Amino acid sequence: MKIKLFLRSAGTLLLAVFFSLYPWQAAALPKITVPDFFLSLSAGTALGEAREFVYSSDVIVSDLVWPMLPVFLLDAEVSAEWKGGLWIETGFSAGIPAKTGTMTDSDFLNQPASDEKTHLSVHDGYLEHAFEWTISAGWEFLLRFTVPKAQKPVSIKPGIGFTIMSYKWSAVDGYTQYENAPGSKNTGDYDAWKSDTAKTNVYGTGITYQQLHWIPRIGVSASFPLPLNFTVCAGFSGFPFTWCNGLDNHWKNGADYYDIMESGFLVEPELAIYWDYSDRGSVFFEGKWRYIGNLRGDTYIVNTSTGLSSLYKAEDGEGSGARFSAVYLRAGVRIRLN
Repeated sequence: MKIKLFLRSAGTLLLAVFFSLYPWQAAALPKITVPDFFLSLSAGTALGEAREFVYSSDVIVSDLVWPMLPVFLLDAEVSAEWKGGLWIETGFSAGIPAKTGTMTDSDFLNQPASDEKTHLSVHDGYLEHAFEWTISAGWEFLLRFTVPKAQKPVSIKPGIGFTIMSYKWSAVDGYTQYENAPGSKNTGDYDAWKSDTAKTNVYGTGITYQQLHWIPRIGVSASFPLPLNFTVCAGFSGFPFTWCNGLDNHWKNGADYYDIMESGFLVEPELAIYWDYSDRGSVFFEGKWRYIGNLRGDTYIVNTSTGLSSLYKAEDGEGSGARFSAVYLRAGVRIRLN
């Protein structure tokens, strides 16, 4: 009790001495500036694929390819830029539902004894939805270097951000090529698939599949103003950890596969060119490549008739995996709002 009283008294005395000796005066409030606001609108396309993997004994026994050949996208982005260099931006992108190519489902049911393909099904791939939301912030640093005859110096912009991305497809109609029906033989006893294996036509929607990605990012870009009001921007962003939830609905056999994946990584280089048609606006063309790999996780399989579920864990060599790879190309306009 005496120790607490001593500490309280000593603290009060120190505060009294500090306030009596410090030359207090009214502190000047920091000047609050209004940022420049910009709106970007663009249209473009994504060319690539998403992959869905099923593992057994740490080898791939099923490989599903979901096409993006192409996916058409519409984008909107709002950004705020302060004179001191701070910038914040957020954007939303949506895909147009349409047929986006051919979906394939290949099985390797003789693994691990043999990596030969045993089953193949081919279907029309239809995009159900594609959504993406990104928010990022950073600081722009002007360098003491200017390209000859350019009006602005070169700058670099480090930043951090976060992206939520969701793609969903359906596999419709098509055919299967099975020498032996899945589940009819023991592992290692299936006949190998051949290109002339008899085709069996199938109709309707057989599978729907969704990937929902959670993507942190850090990155840096450099802007190089050029003569005639052109600017070239090159950048790179990435992160060593990403996450993804997958949902595969097998409508024909009444099973839903819930994938909870982690340990992915992001690689995303980009290049853009801007032309300022006035001091309040510009047109631009941008290209980038997004690669998300190494995703691995557990799978819950739910029987839609009985509600019973089974768990297949990655740490046991089972479960799921995924990959996403696409080239994005877009063109648009950027307008100053104030």
